[in-house]
Amino acid sequence: LPHHGETPIGVSDETLEASRRALEAAEAAGPFVTKNQSEYARVVNDMRAISLLMQFYNAKTKAAVETMLYGYDRDVAHLRQAEALLAESVVRFRALTDVAGPSYRTATSMETAQRRIPFRGGMNQFPNWQQCLPMYEKELATFRQRIAQLSSGAAEAENMVSNLDGLF
Repeated sequence: LPHHGETPIGVSDETLEASRRALEAAEAAGPFVTKNQSEYARVVNDMRAISLLMQFYNAKTKAAVETMLYGYDRDVAHLRQAEALLAESVVRFRALTDVAGPSYRTATSMETAQRRIPFRGGMNQFPNWQQCLPMYEKELATFRQRIAQLSSGAAEAENMVSNLDGLF
């Protein structure tokens, strides 16, 4: 039976579209801004950063779904799609680091007693988006390495399958 209600992909798609529409509307308002133009530019840049972050999360969420599907049916097409989506997520995150620059201190992490999001080390190691980028690049490289091992038929390749889930 088809699922009724919210799903992670549905929420991700809706959020992606909402951020795209909001950025588009803000940019369209530009010619009408006659005062506080620097503040307007800052707000639009914030919206651009949010849009890129949503693009990043959307691609990453879909990559995780493809990896999960591979775990069910072992269809390598899911891993190829996951790799493409994970690579897209890194491209979007790299663009975010360009837009955000060294600004947005403390925006990169949420640290509580139970969680370290997105990475352990919190604000001490990841005070800006730029410090997070190498971690996502490493994640993509590791994913590609494990896919290559699976493709080559390495003796321990099947053990790599269980390690794919830990990447996301």
